[in-house]
Amino acid sequence: MKILLIRPPVPPHTIGLKHIMICEPLELEYAAAKLLNHEVQILDLIVEKGLEKRLKQFKPDVVASSCYITGVNEVIKIFRKTKLWNRNCFTIAGGVQASQVPEDFADASVDCIIRGDGTTILPEVIEAIEQGNSLYDIPGLAIPVDYRKVEITSERAYMPNADDLPFPRRELVAHLQHKYYYLMHQPVATMKTTWGCWYKCNFCFTWRITDGHPYSRSPESIIEELEQIKADEVYIVDDIFLINKSRLSKLAAMIRERNIKKRYLVYARADFIAQNEDIIAEWAELGLSAVFIGLEAATNSELDSMNK
Repeated sequence: MKILLIRPPVPPHTIGLKHIMICEPLELEYAAAKLLNHEVQILDLIVEKGLEKRLKQFKPDVVASSCYITGVNEVIKIFRKTKLWNRNCFTIAGGVQASQVPEDFADASVDCIIRGDGTTILPEVIEAIEQGNSLYDIPGLAIPVDYRKVEITSERAYMPNADDLPFPRRELVAHLQHKYYYLMHQPVATMKTTWGCWYKCNFCFTWRITDGHPYSRSPESIIEELEQIKADEVYIVDDIFLINKSRLSKLAAMIRERNIKKRYLVYARADFIAQNEDIIAEWAELGLSAVFIGLEAATNSELDSMNK
């Protein structure tokens, strides 16, 4: 089948990081990773234009898109235009917002909503479409039945063991690599090593997406992917990368052993940095060039109220 994966444009009225960073659509590269027996294209509407032209030229059987809360309306616009082009084209919504609030995508233009890891579930949906099987037999879906109303299929774990995931298909957007950047870092590749979080801060959705269970990749898996990344700059998008001392030490040893030369951008907690200066120094020697820290409050009482 022909499958078109689309990243929606950023709504112009939103306030966010769109003016200082545009990174590759990693979630769509992952979604494509188990669709090797199909013809797959990625359309990144943040850096590209021409949805109608791509639909007419590629003639997809399936169009899928993914977004956060600010992109819901943009995704529905994409699907409505898709249905105007061909009402028989199957449309699939996925991503963080689809997992958390699937009824946001209960629109006449949406055929199916994925409530978990698209890398795992999307191939099952595609197979069901090909064979004419019922989507209700696939766990982890929501089927729109009316405006803002969905029917939920049976539950499933958010995702399999993280090491069982294939590597993202970066070749599908290789022609756009020069357009991806983070602040002064360009070109930059994005990489994910953990889904979810060990902490349960009450203002954050990250741990809720995976039902409080973090899925982390092994150092061996991370190193194998690093060796395949061509860009010198690697933005590790984990909400907290600097967290597990033994994992970081093993990774550091393997990076030295394999002589991997990269520069890393990561997220961390301030308390970890303060308590582990040796880890920070070691990683600085290996290429750690930027660490982003969230500052949620200025007093201990405020932090306690957040379950920080």
